[in-house]
Amino acid sequence: MALPAVIDRETGEILTPAPSVTLGVIHGESPKGLTAVATEAAEELARVIHSRKLYSDIQGKRYVRCEGWTTLATMMGVLPREVSVARREDGSYEAVVEFVRIADGVPLTRASAECGMDEPTWAGRANYARRSMAVTRATSKVCRIAFSWVMALAGYEVTPAEEIPADEGEPRLPGAAEKWDGHGGQPISKVPSEVLTKVRNWLDKKDSAKNAALVAAIDAEIDGRRDTT
Repeated sequence: MALPAVIDRETGEILTPAPSVTLGVIHGESPKGLTAVATEAAEELARVIHSRKLYSDIQGKRYVRCEGWTTLATMMGVLPREVSVARREDGSYEAVVEFVRIADGVPLTRASAECGMDEPTWAGRANYARRSMAVTRATSKVCRIAFSWVMALAGYEVTPAEEIPADEGEPRLPGAAEKWDGHGGQPISKVPSEVLTKVRNWLDKKDSAKNAALVAAIDAEIDGRRDTT
């Protein structure tokens, strides 16, 4: 839709207002101006996330936790609000969270997420813990839907840390799936001790300096199992 013309009262000249660009709650006089505003916010966001360590380092990539995403949301003028949480018969929870504009409380968008009983990390936890994680994931998700592009400008991964599987950051065995008796590429916590010992010796013999970190992780995993037996 064309912008309405404005008449200069002194000269009678017809003036055409410069078009503005709005993306969510971010405004600019042009696409370039919009990007400049978002970049400025992203730079400040990156400073806060780094200084407060609001991210998790998973396999060399930086995934921002919920606290970092809600910091971004506040900077953008919106707040997450819990809409509903439902408990299923199997004990899993599904939460819905929406964004509301701070200025007037108008809902902008929403997202849902769950914490299921099929997750080994959460299956044995108390009900309140699974409920809380479902809300946390929904909160991070609605932030990602709205502002993942700003998080990318800040230099972080656009997937919230809470959406990464619990074993994603765990050291894994080298090689394809068929290697090491079918355990290649698996997290070390899921590999039988006899296979871990075999891999550990192979890594140490092949290049002890290069593989020192993985060898140490395997040693710690094996020692931990001995302590529990």
